[in-house]
Amino acid sequence: MVDKTRLQSIQSTLDQLLERAKVIEDNVSKIDVIEKTSNKLERSVQDINDSLIILKENIIQNLLDENKRLNEKIKNVETVNHILSEKVNAIEINTAKIDQYDRRNNIELHGVPSDVTDDKLELKVIEICNSIEADIEPIGIEACHRFGRNDPKKVIVRCVNRKDVEKIKEKKRKLRQVDMSKIGFENTTKIYIQDNLSPYFSKLAWKCRKLKKASKINDWWFKNELIFLRRTENEAPKKISHNDDIDNLYPDFDYSG
Repeated sequence: MVDKTRLQSIQSTLDQLLERAKVIEDNVSKIDVIEKTSNKLERSVQDINDSLIILKENIIQNLLDENKRLNEKIKNVETVNHILSEKVNAIEINTAKIDQYDRRNNIELHGVPSDVTDDKLELKVIEICNSIEADIEPIGIEACHRFGRNDPKKVIVRCVNRKDVEKIKEKKRKLRQVDMSKIGFENTTKIYIQDNLSPYFSKLAWKCRKLKKASKINDWWFKNELIFLRRTENEAPKKISHNDDIDNLYPDFDYSG
């Protein structure tokens, strides 16, 4: 007969094995649950990633579309600003031309000594004009007066006839050869004649003088309410009607020098 104690030991061992098997079975069940949960989480994460990718693509596309719309608006605004700027410039130029047209019968004499009194100024201007063979009579002068802050102040002469102005301007270079002592001035006296420019065209002329002094242009002149400049001796002259015309030609030029 089998020993009773041994049977009890075997039974106890079997019970332990069964208990362990049950624990293992429970753990296997838990692992299955975990795997299923993990698979669900993986699918959820993948779904979230897919959703994020779609959302990101949508956001990027929306931003691109919005950027395109904004660029179109900017272009429209720039176009409108350009049109408005051109209209403003045109108005400014036309206003300046009207102002300058009112001065078409005027000329300026610079360097006439200050000791020439106002009551003798007109006769002295006639004497200066006659010295360069631009003969003019007192009846041909409508007004003659000094103006400005410099010493001596410039003399503005308003002629009755436009032809007299053109005649004086045509012969003004002869002043370089005139013996100033023959018209009652010191030999060192320097007199020169120029157009009576409006403030608008005076600014353009000032820039042209600066450019010529810096040897950036060959020459410049004023004619028919417009300024012309020639950059080189053989180049066709360029019409200057607005400040932008000069700045576009010489954007980096320093006029303060």
